[in-house]
Amino acid sequence: MSGSRNAYTPIILWYAIRRLGVEGIKQMFVECEQLAAYAARELNARGVSAWRNPNALTVVFPAVDECIKAKWQIATQDVSHLVVAPGTTKSQIDALRQ
Repeated sequence: MSGSRNAYTPIILWYAIRRLGVEGIKQMFVECEQLAAYAARELNARGVSAWRNPNALTVVFPAVDECIKAKWQIATQDVSHLVVAPGTTKSQIDALRQ
């Protein structure tokens, strides 16, 4: 586990499990997975060739221009991608069109 030497990361994981429980963590994943599917659909509907692996939280699409990359802090190497994490909202996905 990354960060296990300083014990901070395992404590955060332990806290999340204690606070949310296994079912809460599963529900959080389901919500993120649904939002990732929404993001891929919306990007494709706008003419951006986006894809993701089944059940993945990462949406991959062609590399974006520098100004978009800087505005949204989109990770880009050969392709760009966004990772839907807890706290990501539908309105943030919708705002990518601007």
